[in-house]
Amino acid sequence: VDVSPNGSWLIAGAPLDETEGIGTGAAFVWRRDAATGAWTFDAKLVADDAEAFDEFGQDVAISDDGEALVGAPFEGDGPTG
Repeated sequence: VDVSPNGSWLIAGAPLDETEGIGTGAAFVWRRDAATGAWTFDAKLVADDAEAFDEFGQDVAISDDGEALVGAPFEGDGPTG
């Protein structure tokens, strides 16, 4: 699991998430409320072209304005890399 906080944003990768199939992966985004400081779930990201063992979410990053970058190291390669 890779976690990347950035100011009022936080993104966590879950490369073994199976929402779209075995090992397809996902990333979860939270936003911090400026007034209360509380974290609120914002989005679950999955690949549009998810395939088994892509491991989307292996590496994640998020910018100050909430733009996310999510890596899928085995996209198109299957379980053998």
